[in-house]
This record gives sequence, C-alpha cells and structure tokens, in this order.
Amino acid sequence: MGINITAGEKEKGTLSTLLVTQLTRSEVVTGKLITLIIISTFSAILNIVGIVFAYNFAFRATGSELDLVVSMSGGWLIQMLVLLVLLAFIISGIVMLAGSFARNIKEGNSYVMPAYMAVILIGVMSMSGAFSISTPMYLIPILNVIFMLQDVLSLNAEAINFWMTVISSSIFGFLLNYMSVRLFQRESIIFRT
Repeated sequence: MGINITAGEKEKGTLSTLLVTQLTRSEVVTGKLITLIIISTFSAILNIVGIVFAYNFAFRATGSELDLVVSMSGGWLIQMLVLLVLLAFIISGIVMLAGSFARNIKEGNSYVMPAYMAVILIGVMSMSGAFSISTPMYLIPILNVIFMLQDVLSLNAEAINFWMTVISSSIFGFLLNYMSVRLFQRESIIFRT
C-alpha cells in the first residue's frame, strides 16, 4: 500500500491533483505517513491477537492448564504492541522513501524489496536460535525489534535492551519519516516520470 500512495499516485497522475489543494506538501506527505502507520499498527494489533490465540490454542491442545493471557502480565502485551508499532513506523518510512524515488509501482516494489528481504532474513535468523545478539546490538534498528520480540515472547526481555530498542528505533523511524517529508519538497522527486 505504501508504494501505491507514492509511486502509484505518480503513475496515475493523482498526486498532481492532490498538490493543487490548499494543503502544503508537508501536510500531504504527513497524511500519507500517518495513514500508512495506522494501517500497519492495526495489522500489528491483529498479529498480537493472533499470537495470543495461537498460544492459548496450543496450550489447550496439549492439555496444559496454562493460559497465556493469565500467565503473562499485561506488560507483555504492551511491550509487544510498542515493538510492533515501532517496526511499523520504521517500515512505513522505508516504504515511503522508496516510493518517493520510484516512477511507478513496479519500480517502487523493486526498490523496497531488499528491505523486505532483510527483515525476512533477520526474522529467520532469530527463529533458528543459533544466532543471538549482544546488548550493544540492540541499538541497530529492525534487528533490535525482531530480537526484542523474540525476547518478549520467550519471557527473557531485559529492561535495558527494551529501552535501547525503543529509543534507537524511534530515532531511526523519525529520521526516515523526516527524510520522506523533506523529499516531497523537491519537485524533481515529486514529478519524476
């Protein structure tokens, strides 16, 4: 969707129509970013609900009396939500940047594909269990969120790692989104065809 609201609008010519309204370019791109972040956050919430139901179903299927919602504190759900919103924030910024440079949807998808592949690769590495990261590595965006999600799910999350992840990912997300807003100020980028 992020590529469609940037490169797709360039390709269809609807971005030009949007820019002749009374809104400034910053307001237009900020609206696009907020829309993308809201949709990504909604998807993250649905993922949390799916995880809770899957764990509860697995425990019931094995005959265990353990109920995930009861066994884990409310802090677990809050940590999961914060981490998934941060990941959505970062990915939204990456997608908006890629879509801003692209001339059409196909080109935008090819620009953003390496980022998607990196996230998938990091996710697979984290699931293997053979790869772990040290405390300073929790400053690396995307990597930190994925490994912190693993720590939260396994109930091994340390507060220092969590806060390092939140602060570094927030800074990185704000930088990406700020660059997207600044990029939309350049006509050579907006009207690139």
